[in-house]
Amino acid sequence: MMDKSWLDICVTAGEWLYGEYPAEVLKAIYETGGEKISTDELLESLDAESMMVYDGEMIRPVIVTEGEMLSRLKEADAVGNPYASIHFDPEELQTLQKAVQNYAADVEYWMPTARQIRELAETGYIRTKEMIAFEKTMMRLGGDPIFIPALWGKVSTGKISTQDALNEGYAAIKACYDYDSDDVPSELLNSDMQFVRGYLNSVNRRDRKGWPQEELTRRLHPELSLLSSLRAGGAYGGRGGVKIGRNEPCPCGSGKKYKNCHGR
Repeated sequence: MMDKSWLDICVTAGEWLYGEYPAEVLKAIYETGGEKISTDELLESLDAESMMVYDGEMIRPVIVTEGEMLSRLKEADAVGNPYASIHFDPEELQTLQKAVQNYAADVEYWMPTARQIRELAETGYIRTKEMIAFEKTMMRLGGDPIFIPALWGKVSTGKISTQDALNEGYAAIKACYDYDSDDVPSELLNSDMQFVRGYLNSVNRRDRKGWPQEELTRRLHPELSLLSSLRAGGAYGGRGGVKIGRNEPCPCGSGKKYKNCHGR
């Protein structure tokens, strides 16, 4: 028998992860709960309350064009809800489609566990070990990690660039040190930036079929896996790490040389 409450949770988690996605993916997500179901039965149970519809190819967010719901969605988007605008911005959905298609031939959709599905539906993010490591780093430095979960949603949905997210984490760490802002020793900042990079690379991305960037890189291009190299120098919580030459590309992914970016 169809578990409607579990289906609603799965639909929400799927939206958080993918924006839009094939019916077969929703079926796979639903079946992580232990119950097998046909695709037809599953699709017949979708309703407008979930704000997702099936158009014969993909399960898509409902585009709201007028009325109280549109007003509420715009208000939610204005105050920083990273998931709201996809329901009233068809252009955003089309842009997301194009980004996802870049991975169509190379990789399947990333699949969450049952625990992660519930967590996504309840909080809008997945609490990874990398998130916890970043939060612990902020608390160790005397800072407030409250912004970290919100950063997940902004990065996941592409509302903020990776570089801007790195800068946000960099500024938060820098503010914790008992120095004038321009005088913080670079070795102190660089030793803690690995936690920012690790966290951002663990965020599930809509434009990557739900894959975290580091996990996808490791899968498609193992030789280019930056975080694997960084982790080899020391466990999270330690200050080990691979020494980066000043003329090498900065690990933050900016494209600049290390000496002109986070090595300053």
